[in-house]
Amino acid sequence: MKNKSGIYPAGNRVLVFVDQIEDGLKTKLIEIPEAVREKYQSANASGALIECGPDAFLHMVECVYSPKGEALETRVKGYSEPFAEAGDRISFAKHAGYKYLGKDGKKYLVMLDEDITCKIDDEVELTDLNLRKGVGL
Repeated sequence: MKNKSGIYPAGNRVLVFVDQIEDGLKTKLIEIPEAVREKYQSANASGALIECGPDAFLHMVECVYSPKGEALETRVKGYSEPFAEAGDRISFAKHAGYKYLGKDGKKYLVMLDEDITCKIDDEVELTDLNLRKGVGL
């Protein structure tokens, strides 16, 4: 998947194109207002990983300090290998990251690599969205 957004993640950040909520939220009796739809869209927690920053999924050293500023412990934090790559469909923490409108007119999120919770197959649906069906569906 080629990055056409004009957004390039830095450090341990990743660029995600969030799955879009279908217009199926409209019914004959009730039409969901755009503001409400946008609220649900912002809570959506799955999408396609577009690009990874240069430090995404790498080990880093973390120091733990006492209240007096003395180094107590140094430990390695990170992952043994990347658990997702560009083109994978992923699930991530709700409300993670920063929203951007790409130069291609699409909405993207830039988030920390550790906000990714799992890699998912294309056939998998996030059940939270199924629970939001309106009356009469």
